Amino acid sequence: MTRLPFLLAASTLLFPAPGWGQTPQFSTPDRTLATYIAALRAGDARAAAACFHPLERFYLPGPTAIDSITIEKRITYTEAEVAAWKARPPAAVGDVNLQVLHWEGGTSQRFSYLFRRLTEGWKIIAHAGWSDDP
Repeated sequence: MTRLPFLLAASTLLFPAPGWGQTPQFSTPDRTLATYIAALRAGDARAAAACFHPLERFYLPGPTAIDSITIEKRITYTEAEVAAWKARPPAAVGDVNLQVLHWEGGTSQRFSYLFRRLTEGWKIIAHAGWSDDP
């Protein structure tokens, strides 16, 4: 019987519940990114826009053929990263940057997504893309 409290405590560490007001798809930066990629693949502009703060208008003429994504780097911002950030909106301590490799039709492209934890969960507040091709 002593195992049950231990298992319950361990499961809350392994599978954290979303915070107050958060929906599961925005419970972590990774989940928000997965929600965003799924929306792009489905051609769902409304679902894609819901991943951003502030809410952006999204023109998505149809499904995007993203074959796969790989998170190559994860940075949780400290004072040093915040001081180095030169774009708008300004970064804040605790923001998370995911640098991601997208594969589409045999071509790769890299994206950087900056996430911030808000009341409704982790949202994309800035993003940029670049190609490795010359």
